[in-house]
Amino acid sequence: TLADCRRNDGFRYLPDHYVTHVDVDTGGIVAAAVATDLRDGTATRIEGDRFVLAAGALNSTKIYLETWHRRTGAFLRLGGLMDNRQIHVPFLSPAMIGRPVDTASYQFHHLAFGITRPRGRDYVHGQITTLKAAAIHPIVAGMPVSTRLGIALFKTVRAGLGVANVNLHDERRPDSHVSLQPGDGPTGGQLVVHYVSGEDEPRRRSRAVRQVKAGLRTLGCLVPPGMTRVLPMGTSAHYAGTLPMTTEERPHTTTPEGAVRGFPNLFVADGAGFPFLPAKNLTMTLMANAARIAAGLSGASTR
Repeated sequence: TLADCRRNDGFRYLPDHYVTHVDVDTGGIVAAAVATDLRDGTATRIEGDRFVLAAGALNSTKIYLETWHRRTGAFLRLGGLMDNRQIHVPFLSPAMIGRPVDTASYQFHHLAFGITRPRGRDYVHGQITTLKAAAIHPIVAGMPVSTRLGIALFKTVRAGLGVANVNLHDERRPDSHVSLQPGDGPTGGQLVVHYVSGEDEPRRRSRAVRQVKAGLRTLGCLVPPGMTRVLPMGTSAHYAGTLPMTTEERPHTTTPEGAVRGFPNLFVADGAGFPFLPAKNLTMTLMANAARIAAGLSGASTR
């Protein structure tokens, strides 16, 4: 992708530069992005007419918070941080036991599944992950037999082992937030993340796991009890929601076109601008939204 970008005459690539903030005049117009050259610590100003934050939700948020601090002296806290809760439900498919395994094949997500709800935003999404190329040591080490016998048993059942990777949606809450702590290093302050799950998550999580297990059993799979794992927040790395797009005129938000309110030539084109986080997968949605915002900046159509 970088090679394709560099074929454009107007594209300039600056390796080893860490953008800390954008330089804003008294009218809120961004004049330049300010980056630290990590090789020698010098500051570089990248001037332009319009600027787009697309560094990933947390990194774009940090640039915004650092900019706000340098402009006002205040350490701002942004609520509404979202991330997908991930749940792993292991299972065994007896019909696959004894079949050959191609360990060089791609292991992740050959099959996706979904659980619909009356309310579309409550949809639960998941993928089936096999153990074709995963590390086997923890599994073998956990067997109450010798290592040699454990490896033999694992090879026998390996093709039938899998994990249902379940994802839940998330919504913006003020008590889930990010803030900036002072820092004197070349990369500016330190981003602090504070996440609190929604009150209804235990209920949603329990219902989703029950339905996934029931579906696996319907397919003839064995679901061992007590092995479901609820992963800690941040595992999915689907952060979003800190600078949400909205039609309401509120500070620290963006317009539906991605423009940051108060900074008319600064745009957000990553997950920071999402007002809601679906259960997954985000890659295509992120790409489509970035293309939509880019088309708006250039005056082109996304169709």
